Amino acid sequence: MKPSLHVFGMAFCCLLLLPTCQALIPKENGTAEAQIPRWYLDGRSAEYPASLYIAGVGEGQNPEDAAGQARASVGAQIRVQVDSEITSITRELDSGDRYEFQTMFNSATTSRIDEHLQGLEIALQAEHAGRYYALAALSRQRYLRELQSDLDRLRDRFDSMIGSGREQIAGGHIFSGITSILDAQNLSTEFYAVLSTYNALADRPYASGDVLGMAGLVPEIRSALTSIHLSVASGDEQTGNPGQQLSEPLVFRADYAGGDRDVPMANLPLRIEYQDGTEAARVVTDSEGNAAVYLTAVPVRREINQVIAQPVFTGIPGTYRNIIRNMDVRATYRILQEERIPIAVIITDESGRRLSRLEQRIGSAIERLGYSISDRSGVAVEGTVSRLDVREIDGISGSQTVVRSELQIAVKVRKSNAVIGSVTGHGTGMSIRSEDEALRASQNRIDVDRRELAEALGGVTAEMAMEDGNSVQPVQIQD
Repeated sequence: MKPSLHVFGMAFCCLLLLPTCQALIPKENGTAEAQIPRWYLDGRSAEYPASLYIAGVGEGQNPEDAAGQARASVGAQIRVQVDSEITSITRELDSGDRYEFQTMFNSATTSRIDEHLQGLEIALQAEHAGRYYALAALSRQRYLRELQSDLDRLRDRFDSMIGSGREQIAGGHIFSGITSILDAQNLSTEFYAVLSTYNALADRPYASGDVLGMAGLVPEIRSALTSIHLSVASGDEQTGNPGQQLSEPLVFRADYAGGDRDVPMANLPLRIEYQDGTEAARVVTDSEGNAAVYLTAVPVRREINQVIAQPVFTGIPGTYRNIIRNMDVRATYRILQEERIPIAVIITDESGRRLSRLEQRIGSAIERLGYSISDRSGVAVEGTVSRLDVREIDGISGSQTVVRSELQIAVKVRKSNAVIGSVTGHGTGMSIRSEDEALRASQNRIDVDRRELAEALGGVTAEMAMEDGNSVQPVQIQD
């Protein structure tokens, strides 16, 4: 029996009026059965030609999964075309820089495409046998207009930053000028992410101009950074007692090699650290390019120690970090100590029980600072560990208890009970078994800042330590 014209008419109207409806075929009894849509099987639809749209299809157990796969398919097609554009943009760079910037551009491009696709509407949908199908279509022209608008805005900002940075350097404001150019460099990551996408989809590339060429910008920044020179102006090779402040300030100087003469570099942030990486101070150079800092004589390596000064440039691309590391300058100081002063160490918990394991750790830290450990000393490092907070978290192995502990240390003269220094440390531990086990773990992980501990002990004298009749041992500072 032939199908009725009425059935054909219903199906035809559905296809004309509802492009998102299911594909239907007539059956002999006059009903209709859904089929997998042809546009899904073909991966495209005549309604969304490739010349005007980037289309992708997807399927899933629900409409959301199908839509997600369709959007991801559109993104994958764009990224394939973008990869070759990024390679072309960075081809003129040295191999090391090329890899660095390719990585940055790829990451920024992927993030930007994913963000845009989240709002991409689904053009066609269908369902068959409990499976859902979707087609996402991205209008090339509308997408290109949005990209071009972004490129125009980013280029204006980039030009402004570069121009401002060059003017500041020429006017002697070196740090702010270099920072402005570095900010432009970071902005270029976003610019090239958009540029590579635009060029991959457009008939003609975006006219970016030579000013945005990476081959010129990277050497310009590298040249500016390598023109910075740090030196120790005064205060080098001092002597001091462990934990006490050096008698004179250390003065670091920053100059910029500008043309025929060096220019004092003002407002340059410097990080000062000891040899073990502990931060000693952060300072900024003055109008004469100098930065002064009083430091504590912390014994880190035998009796001769160093402090290192290095410029601080935040958010700097990895390709320039080796230049910054090679700018550092070092000053030395000598620990003046003819004898090891003994110190008693007494650490207890909230119940007053001594924590021998933590005492050993604190004692070892004190010995590394040039002291010895003796319970008979007239000076004691007394500390109490308390729990700051307890919480439960869900982990891979199940619920765990996390305890954060605090150690408050006071350096006391035992005879008078006078406090001559103090320091605080913290530790965090966790356990799946019990809060007590998490507490013990947190106690064993308590860390005390080396410089702060040295300063807390800096006021201790041999006379104070001898009050209980303890003999003072000759100094033997070890690594």
